[in-house]
Amino acid sequence: MDYQPAIYYEIPNQVETPRFHLVKEYQLTLYYFESCPYCQKVLKYIKKNKLTIPMVNIRKEKGARETLIQIGGKGQVPCLIINGKALYESSDIIRWLQDHRNCLPKTRS
Repeated sequence: MDYQPAIYYEIPNQVETPRFHLVKEYQLTLYYFESCPYCQKVLKYIKKNKLTIPMVNIRKEKGARETLIQIGGKGQVPCLIINGKALYESSDIIRWLQDHRNCLPKTRS
């Protein structure tokens, strides 16, 4: 009987996974007022990037400021409500919009 060495096959230790990403839907509302410079910063970003985000002017819509306080704990604007949670500060709002730009609806050109 002849001796035959065992044959070993190299098996990769990582399995290739399909490459796709889940697109999450976000319920958004931007609370603002026109004369606020920080609100203007966010509004300019939204316009420039043709984003469609529901907006509430707390100085024109009755009860809007109270609703904002109820949701976020304060009446500060701009405030982006994301799935029921408040995000304050214009730079933070713009950063969030940039990070999630692929998931956000855009206006038609």
